[in-house]
Amino acid sequence: MPVEGEVVRVLGDVSELYDKTQLEASEILQGCGSATPSVADLVMPFASLDDIEALEGMLINSAQELLVTDHFGLARYGQVTLSSKRLYIPTNIHAPGSDEAIALEISNTLDRIILDDADSSQNPDFIPYPSGGLSAVNSLRLGDTVSTLTGVVDYSFGEYLVIPVDDLTFAATNARTSAPDLDLGNLRVASLNVLNYFETIDDGSNICGPAADSSCRGADDAEEFGRQKAKIVSAIVAMDADIVGLMEIENNGFDDVSAIADLVAGINAEMGDDTYAIFNPGAPIGTDAITVAFIYKPAVATLDGDEAILKSANSASDDDGDALFDDTKNRPSLNQKFALVENGETIVISVNHLKSKGSSCGAGDDDETTGQGSCNLTRTRAAAALTAFIAAEYPDMPALIIGDLNAYAKEDPITRLEETGYTNLINSFDGAEAYSYSFNGLLGYLDHALANDSAFAKTVDATTWHINADEPIAIDYNTSFKSDAQIIDFYAADAYRMSDHDPVLVSLQLDSPFVEPPITDNSSGGTLSIILLGLLAMIGIRRKK
Repeated sequence: MPVEGEVVRVLGDVSELYDKTQLEASEILQGCGSATPSVADLVMPFASLDDIEALEGMLINSAQELLVTDHFGLARYGQVTLSSKRLYIPTNIHAPGSDEAIALEISNTLDRIILDDADSSQNPDFIPYPSGGLSAVNSLRLGDTVSTLTGVVDYSFGEYLVIPVDDLTFAATNARTSAPDLDLGNLRVASLNVLNYFETIDDGSNICGPAADSSCRGADDAEEFGRQKAKIVSAIVAMDADIVGLMEIENNGFDDVSAIADLVAGINAEMGDDTYAIFNPGAPIGTDAITVAFIYKPAVATLDGDEAILKSANSASDDDGDALFDDTKNRPSLNQKFALVENGETIVISVNHLKSKGSSCGAGDDDETTGQGSCNLTRTRAAAALTAFIAAEYPDMPALIIGDLNAYAKEDPITRLEETGYTNLINSFDGAEAYSYSFNGLLGYLDHALANDSAFAKTVDATTWHINADEPIAIDYNTSFKSDAQIIDFYAADAYRMSDHDPVLVSLQLDSPFVEPPITDNSSGGTLSIILLGLLAMIGIRRKK
């Protein structure tokens, strides 16, 4: 057999097998000397797919810094997608169907190549990436970089791969943060998708949901549930928000034996008794197995009046008399007015979870042309119904819409909310390249915070905390497809990869109206007036981290 460095002559036929170039050798001549193979340059993005194909089977070298843009297959296949920059969902940056969105979709396909570990086994015990091997404390995050890469280009299952011939060094250029980076006002609001937090174990029985006839989700056994709970508690403790809107929590009520009660008990065990309270509307919300909910700090904010729940029965209608909000697809929207304890100022917060893109809603509803996905019309109609409902129930009130709207920043549902006077806070404060979710190596945000004009005037800051979207799925709470060692090594009871969505946080400054102090003469009460003026001035000072 030939040895490394030996020059051989091969005679045979070149062909394609499943688009992979191969040489069927009929004769191999050895003893032709030795040589060092030539190395081709790998430069990304590629000008065309032909440029990638031309490198197939060649030894390549990349001297440019390449970023990790996808690691979905990291633990199972030892694969990491590399690109020259962060890649974004076109409809998160540009209007659906626009020339810019189409151009971005094309450029995304030319700026990716898969780094493969050359191990054909699935779920191997050791995952070589990042340097030193994957673990809960040695994560490989999206945005981390590798500065030099030498390997052979291969093609498999429709993808171009690089199989490295030298050890790689990854730099943790997208470092974790222990808490959100958020300037503070006097009220902090968070939106958090808890990725199917079910106290009822998912053993395959259809016993979940308000009618006890739906499949359960989330943890498959008590061990997984404990791991899941610890991660979610860690995230909520670190966020330290005054009001938290939750999505994907088990819809089994709000009393002492509910999933939300179990979660709040875990949080308060860390933060102190009665730190958080549950907003209990008195009954399960909607008919789905999951629901939306609020928890809040009663020392900071109190409930002001009853909840208002938007569903099909009380939705605004279209010209044909059909409800705009379809609660057989969208989860009902939970709306509540809160009052700030320190001064009585109020704000309306609406927590939502609109229909996902994951299943079809039928012709005319699914967007099959501009990239907005299934059920786009259902979500857009729901957005129209939501703003009409808030305006009717809470006229002239500052209002904040939060939640998993299952639409990216430039898609029709978000545009509809903006057209009715709401400002996209994540875009305003974090810019066009903000994200809370990763899908197929592309970034965007489905998780939103939008404020009407009155609430926007009171907004200090808004951001997403990247504890989930950037992290490998392998370090979540699940124990499936993991060896005994990985169940230990890949897990930590921290906030990282507690869900697939990043939390969204908003800080507001709710100030009492300024009242002129009484005029006093210098002989009596002058000092008191000065003190009063000083106190009033301090009210307007924003607390900072």
